[in-house]
Amino acid sequence: MKLRAIAAVAAIALALSIAAPSATFAQANGSIDIFYVDPLTGTVDFGACQGAAIFSPPFTALFFSEVHLRLNGASAGGISGIEGFIEARVGMTTGTINQMTAWNAVFTPVAGTVADGNFVNQRDTDADTVPDTKRGNFAFANVTGPNPEDGCQNGDGVLLKLGDLQMNQSPVVTPVPNDTWLRFVAGNPPSNASFPCPLVTLCDAPAFSSLCITGGSFLMNPTGESCSVGVEEETWSGIKKLYR
Repeated sequence: MKLRAIAAVAAIALALSIAAPSATFAQANGSIDIFYVDPLTGTVDFGACQGAAIFSPPFTALFFSEVHLRLNGASAGGISGIEGFIEARVGMTTGTINQMTAWNAVFTPVAGTVADGNFVNQRDTDADTVPDTKRGNFAFANVTGPNPEDGCQNGDGVLLKLGDLQMNQSPVVTPVPNDTWLRFVAGNPPSNASFPCPLVTLCDAPAFSSLCITGGSFLMNPTGESCSVGVEEETWSGIKKLYR
């Protein structure tokens, strides 16, 4: 069984390598990237998909990053909004960032957005005091058409910053587990059952059509694992099933 599993994983890896280069695989209509920010200098590392949290008890526990949309395909002209959630995974277990790391996570969207929900914290939508929704929706204000002068957001034509993701802990007692993955995933539940995916809304007012995009990953405190660009959640789920 183990040999079959290894062979299956190898076959998947080969298929991915044949399909397209890693930087473009599964990103036909755009993808989310999480970039490390040096908390001491504020410098964004646009070339890496992993980094370490600063943990220096008893006073300092910090992690800074930026969340960007990589524009491509149908999203290349710009977007009017985005929906999804940033979850954390340690080993085979997933949950909110707070649940998986014991650190507090805060996502701050860029200026000029209207927010409904949150990318990192669950919320109670049925007023029964139990959090039941993992979904954030952020719309850029005053988008009236497909052009930048209409409010349509296309950043620098390649990357569009969506906001800042910061993590901290107080009191400083527990490090982020090694090989913790942050992953941009579909809202749970999605606002529209026909789009169970990370999504953006286009600038085709008044329709503001929804478009599925790829959810990217970031690896915190890497040790035995490494990250790559463009591996879809469906592929990862398939690999996990081989070892159950």
